[in-house]
Amino acid sequence: MNDKLWELIGTLTSSEMRYFKQFAARSQQANDKNYIRLFEEIVRLKIYNETLLIERLQKKGINTKFLAADKNYLYKQILKSLQYFHTEARTSLQIKNQIAYIEILYQKGLYNQCSKIIKHCKKQAQEAELPSLLIEILHWQRKIEGITFDEQQAEALFNEVAKVANEINNYNDYNRLYYQVMLFRKQKNKLRTSEEQIKLETLISHPLLGNIELALTNMAKIRFHEIYSNYYYLLEDKNNEYLSNLQIIGLLDADYMQENPFDYLAHYSRSLSLQQYAEPQKFEASLAHFKTLPNLLSSASNEFCSKVFAIASSIEMNYAIKNKNFDDSLSLIETQKEGIEQYNEKLSETFKITAYYQFSYVYLVQNDLTNALKYANKIINELHEQNRSDVYLYARVIQIIIHYELKNYKLLPYLVRSIREILEKRKKLHKAEQLMLNFLQKIGSIDNHKEWQIAIVRLRDKFVQQIAKDNFEHRFLDYFDFIAWLNSKINNISFKQAIIDEMTN
Repeated sequence: MNDKLWELIGTLTSSEMRYFKQFAARSQQANDKNYIRLFEEIVRLKIYNETLLIERLQKKGINTKFLAADKNYLYKQILKSLQYFHTEARTSLQIKNQIAYIEILYQKGLYNQCSKIIKHCKKQAQEAELPSLLIEILHWQRKIEGITFDEQQAEALFNEVAKVANEINNYNDYNRLYYQVMLFRKQKNKLRTSEEQIKLETLISHPLLGNIELALTNMAKIRFHEIYSNYYYLLEDKNNEYLSNLQIIGLLDADYMQENPFDYLAHYSRSLSLQQYAEPQKFEASLAHFKTLPNLLSSASNEFCSKVFAIASSIEMNYAIKNKNFDDSLSLIETQKEGIEQYNEKLSETFKITAYYQFSYVYLVQNDLTNALKYANKIINELHEQNRSDVYLYARVIQIIIHYELKNYKLLPYLVRSIREILEKRKKLHKAEQLMLNFLQKIGSIDNHKEWQIAIVRLRDKFVQQIAKDNFEHRFLDYFDFIAWLNSKINNISFKQAIIDEMTN
């Protein structure tokens, strides 16, 4: 089990580490010197090992009898140093500090000084649109200045409180709708039935989603556009999804990035992902800029850097695959393997499933079956389905295809039965999957070449005439170009060549 202090230290940037050492060096107490040494020893640990830590500390003559207390003290000191370090760059932290000062001055009866801070804080909270902090400031204003108010001033203050409370409730309502559509997206990813589409349309018909002017704050407006962005994603309407994301980007500014770096990253990344379809001429420059985002933060955490790497990697690989640049994709795999090794502990399973699926697909296209199978197996054996159930299941599809290519025909019925049971259990066995699994289950047992050829041509024609033209079923082909793979068998050419031929025809 990881240790909370070790985990916290592992997130520190080089700038945060330097600041902590300066912060700690201001104290001359003996125990403070010891916790600096404790800090340095924990930094050295690649994985947390308390026995090794105690051994190293004792070699330096440090008493480890009260190690748990020392670690707790160090943990609190690091948090305190981080608070000071980030206060200058983040308006919300500045205001929280100022509210603490107001409370201290109030307890000392220095009401005039409180009022001056309140005036400054109130302006900051209004400009940065931080309603929850603004409510707290208004509470102190009522408590400190309210005794001197006449009826009109008191009424104005309570109206102001009511207005801010209404804005908070309004944002909460949009937040609720946002999480409903996000949950829908996570569960379905892409619409595969008319029933799912009806459910989505019911959700999007909520009165608050009829007019952007019903969103009372900038944050609520962002949520409004996020809801529609996810709605268009589920409908696979990339142009309108891109326009929704552009609306979001237009509502963001430099302060938003400093205050909400991960939210900013999420908005920017989706816009970038869509730009490759909507405005491809701008994509490469935008991708290069995206990779520099950590440099724009006052202090980019390792977590932020790892997310930039993960998002840029997924988008860049997807772009190369979409444009059939499979040689470029191979080069990207090598670069991304290094990044995965560097950021491994910070990377989500969702990213790893997607990355390994892309690796497996590219290797299969390049006819490197060993590596293709390696990464499909990594998804199936090492990662959890719930993180990307759609990609996880198609990793099983690729696994079956690879074993077919390797002529492991005896394995096919078992593998097909396994994935069929999973899909039937989840009620996700659609026509495309049914056709493909039926074919793969029996194709290995067909010895007559003519029958084999007829079966493949017949299946290819069904996919071209039925699956590719179906509004729901064609989404199967987004994960795996099954038509090109079938054509490679029919025309006795490589999978890669079949994909290229498909693009030029």
